This record gives sequence, structure tokens and C-alpha cells, in this order.
Amino acid sequence: MSPSTPESATQPLDRRVDRMERENRRLKLAVGALVTGLVAIAVLGASGPHGPVIEAEQFIVKDDAGRLRIALGARHQSGLPGLVFYDKDGDANVLLNLGNDESPGLWFYNKDRIRASLSLAGDQMRLQMFDKENRVRSVLQIDQDDTPTMKLYDKLEKAVWQAP
Repeated sequence: MSPSTPESATQPLDRRVDRMERENRRLKLAVGALVTGLVAIAVLGASGPHGPVIEAEQFIVKDDAGRLRIALGARHQSGLPGLVFYDKDGDANVLLNLGNDESPGLWFYNKDRIRASLSLAGDQMRLQMFDKENRVRSVLQIDQDDTPTMKLYDKLEKAVWQAP
């Protein structure tokens, strides 16, 4: 304090500075606690599930009549996962799976006959449609170089039309 300033004149200013310093310390503590809490949540969340874990080779869902409706599991030979939806007669209708090269595929069936499939292999996407004898009749495809093509096939699976 300077010798020319009376002590009583600086007391309000000193009190305000003290109060601001206390508030600043509280704010630093609150922000520190918040950051510590967020880090703890992130670390605990990254360590995986904390509740009960159910493990199985296959999950099966049945309706109230005991009929198989959904199966989720890994194929025995390859170990690749698949999800199958069944109709009320027990026939597979939809299959979502990974192929042997681990590319995804979606297959649509009607009474155990393939009717359509959508697959992705690398950068190539393909939609195929099949006749009642499981023969490919049309293919719409986007190649790896983003070129779209369409092909139509006869009953002997010989291409009869193609664009481009």
C-alpha cells in the first residue's frame, strides 16, 4: 500500500480481490472434479460391459407356439456369423451373413428358394434376382471402378441382354 493512500480506502478493494480469488479457487476445483469425472467415465466405459454377459454359440427365438422364428449364430465350418428369419412354416425367409471372404450378404427366400440377394465384395455391389428354380435371371452391379452394369439371363442362365 502506498503511504499516501489511507488504509480504509483500500479495504473494499482488498475484500473484492479476496472474494474473487476464493471464487477462482472454487471454479478451478469444480472444473478439475468435472474433468476427473469425465475421464473416469471414459475409462470405465472403455473397459467393456459391467453387467452380466451372455455367451452362446447360437441364439434361437421361438414364437409362443414353439416354432423357430429367428436364429443367430456362427456357421460350423467357417465360424462366420449369420442371422436367419423364418416364416411360420419354418422356412428361411431372410438371411443376413458374412461370406467366406467376410463380405456382407443379404438373401431373400420364398419356401427355401432364393429369390434375391444383395452382396458387397470389396468395392463391388451386386443385386441378383432368381427364378423359381434358383437360377439367376437378372443382375444389377456396380463394379470396383463405379461402373454400373445390368444383365438379364434366360432359363439356361445365358446372358440375353446387357447394358452397357
